[in-house]
Amino acid sequence: MSDEGRRVFKTETILALLSGKGGNGVGDLLGYLTGRELSAQEEGIVAPLCRAWVCSLNPAFLKGAPAEANVSITPIPLEDVGSITALLDTLAANAATIAEQKGAIEDLEGQVAELTPFQGKTADLTKKVESLEAKIATLEGEKKELAKANAEFSGKLAVDESELTSTVKDIVEKAVKAAVASLPVGVPGAAPAEGGEVAAEAAPAEETGGVPDTFGFGASGSDGDGFGF
Repeated sequence: MSDEGRRVFKTETILALLSGKGGNGVGDLLGYLTGRELSAQEEGIVAPLCRAWVCSLNPAFLKGAPAEANVSITPIPLEDVGSITALLDTLAANAATIAEQKGAIEDLEGQVAELTPFQGKTADLTKKVESLEAKIATLEGEKKELAKANAEFSGKLAVDESELTSTVKDIVEKAVKAAVASLPVGVPGAAPAEGGEVAAEAAPAEETGGVPDTFGFGASGSDGDGFGF
């Protein structure tokens, strides 16, 4: 058999593989036989196939360890290792997916850990908002009550102002009539009539001492209040 494509391994490495032990370069041997780098999990999967392949190349290992210190072996042919290679590819893809999902889970756990301290605060804020909403509703009710009371007071105030205007007008008219009534009868400077009496002039169209209806009212004063003075 040609030495092309062969590689020499120590007998103790072969024996470690056959006995199911690790170390002693067993991982390097398995990688050489399968033609790929293997993880620890993958080494456990391909080890039985590699043991069978080594024994098929060196039947002496089935009877006992050969005397040679080193053993020359060839890798497993692609047609024989194809099915197990496909399995390893599937396992590698699954491992990558699991690692990605694990990373995503760790990120979520980190976010949850960051938000957890605020969970209680969120509940407190919710209660405060509800309390403020209740106070706002109460204030709105009070506002409506005040608006209603103000409307009622405004109506009463209008009536009171009207009554006040009438009362003031009566007082002014009485005061003016009293002042006019206290004046001497007749025109000042007129010659006295016979008997020492002063001749009275013809009575005016209006009653002497009368107060015009528009006196002090109806004409706008400087402030436009309707009193005229």
